Amino acid sequence: MLELLTNFWAAFVALVEAYPPLLAIGIIILAGSGVPSSFLLVLCGAVWGSFLPPVWVVFFGVLSLYLASIWPYLLFSRLPEAWLAKIPFVNPLDIKRRFLSKSENVWTFLFVLRFTPGIPFAPQNVVSGILKIPARPYLIMSFLSCLTAGILMILLGDALGSGQVSFLAGIVVLIVIVSILVRRALNRTKSQELNPKS
Repeated sequence: MLELLTNFWAAFVALVEAYPPLLAIGIIILAGSGVPSSFLLVLCGAVWGSFLPPVWVVFFGVLSLYLASIWPYLLFSRLPEAWLAKIPFVNPLDIKRRFLSKSENVWTFLFVLRFTPGIPFAPQNVVSGILKIPARPYLIMSFLSCLTAGILMILLGDALGSGQVSFLAGIVVLIVIVSILVRRALNRTKSQELNPKS
């Protein structure tokens, strides 16, 4: 079984090495469709890292993930309002009118949505499109989150693929630190919203 998996992995790496855009296209389609983006980015780092310099691996991986965040947003933001009104139990346009009418609320919403660990990537894009979030803040916050997650996960995959144990440990520690910092920032944002005068 192990030999079969090893042979499969070698064949997969050889295929991607022969046709590097295949992995990028796969990330764009699969991450936007609901396949966990963390897994795809780790795979990207492990595969591309075997034959590309780390800078290019990060560039192509982050770009692919960013494109995967754009197409579902564009697709769902084009849904007619009459269709959105038929969604049971919730009216997305009413939610937008009540909670996202101010620009600062949109930025806060996107920060919480994009940087809260554990929220799946694909639903973030779909919800942003359905709520018809303005393109400029969406594109900026999506790029920042793709850059942050992309660098960490791709380097993790590269370390796994190359067997660099000390580097791998450092990346895991960095991911934990970034998660803690993001949670603190989110808690601070929530407390400022609850107590705006303090």
